[in-house]
Amino acid sequence: MASQQQPPPSRTKIACEECRKNKRKCQGQKPICALCKKGGKLCQYPPELSRKRKHYDDGYIRNLEDKVKILEDQLESYRKSEPQHQNHEESMGHEILPTPGPASIDYTSPPADETEAGTPEKEGESNGPRSQAAMEELASLMLTMDIEEKALPRIDSA
Repeated sequence: MASQQQPPPSRTKIACEECRKNKRKCQGQKPICALCKKGGKLCQYPPELSRKRKHYDDGYIRNLEDKVKILEDQLESYRKSEPQHQNHEESMGHEILPTPGPASIDYTSPPADETEAGTPEKEGESNGPRSQAAMEELASLMLTMDIEEKALPRIDSA
């Protein structure tokens, strides 16, 4: 009693547009699949696209490498001139505070009962010397910021 085993149905590479649209299992018969034939639908297959890797010519790659080199050189020259910018800020009367380690800034706002909701203030008016000191510290921290390769800001310790 030898039973004939039929091979499993071959998997079609690309389903017809109608089967894709209705998310049905297309058998891939051409010119018309069984489901489109049964439903009286127009059966069209999308053009087969090559799945091979795109080949970029050497000139294109060299051009990109040259651009990267130029940007790296610009970044290096900026980093070398950075201490001069800090000295310029010090001579302008701004105090640059040392940062002993990674700085963290607390973004939490004070509780609602501590805010001065009833006190109208003019725009640009500070809350006294404490606010001024905080602004100066923030300015000095911004001067020490460095942008890493991932384009995320980082505060360097001085």
